Amino acid sequence: YSTGKSTATTGTYDGVKYTYRVYVPSSYNKNTPMPLVTQHHGWGLSAKSEESGSGISTYAEKYGYIAVYPQGGNDNTHRGGPWYSWNAVGSTQSPGSKGSPTCTSSASTQSYCYTSCGSCSDKPQCWWTTCYDEVTPSGTGFSNVNGFVPSLYDTLESQLCIDTTREFAAGESNGGMMTYQLGVDMASRLAAIVPEFGSFHYQFAMSPKTSVPILEFHGTKDTTVPANVSLSGDGYYYTPVKDIYYGGDFTS
Repeated sequence: YSTGKSTATTGTYDGVKYTYRVYVPSSYNKNTPMPLVTQHHGWGLSAKSEESGSGISTYAEKYGYIAVYPQGGNDNTHRGGPWYSWNAVGSTQSPGSKGSPTCTSSASTQSYCYTSCGSCSDKPQCWWTTCYDEVTPSGTGFSNVNGFVPSLYDTLESQLCIDTTREFAAGESNGGMMTYQLGVDMASRLAAIVPEFGSFHYQFAMSPKTSVPILEFHGTKDTTVPANVSLSGDGYYYTPVKDIYYGGDFTS
């Protein structure tokens, strides 16, 4: 990586080729550990667009940390892409623990079925992201936390001088959902998480096994991933913020 600029690179994880961008600030010294921030894009966005729109690299240069932009799976052959996405918080696991689907029939569309998910036989069709292993094989649960993003942290730690006590995850929308899932599954590793207008799908909320500081953002008029009601404007069920922080009937 070159200092003072972003480097686009690729890596193969569990047989899948992923793209990610790494910004190393001008102040980087290979002998001085530096904090790491991973910023995860929203559904359909790319690592490049996330870097351009988020401002994370500007602050990385100003405050002295390494900024990384992973790019999610894009194995969707339907028109309208790119379909970069994160398999997290139950996005490919409908129906949930209650036996209820994670969306209404109004949200059901086969164009959201990714190749890695097979036939997407759930009815209504609520699966809407890749099924690749990006944190755990199912995108939820506590087992086998060695998907793309946890493995990417290993890669970065082997290549750069990173302060492993100051590793942070953030992301927006579907990337905010991924951030919540990382906060659960990488709780012992992350110093804090910043989910931006994200949530768990209803019936898939989870609590980390050790505490993780959170700074969270939601728009008061956001109907796509609403903060205080479960049903979104486009027909998906999410976990309200209150239940995330204080627990609900289906929080594990």
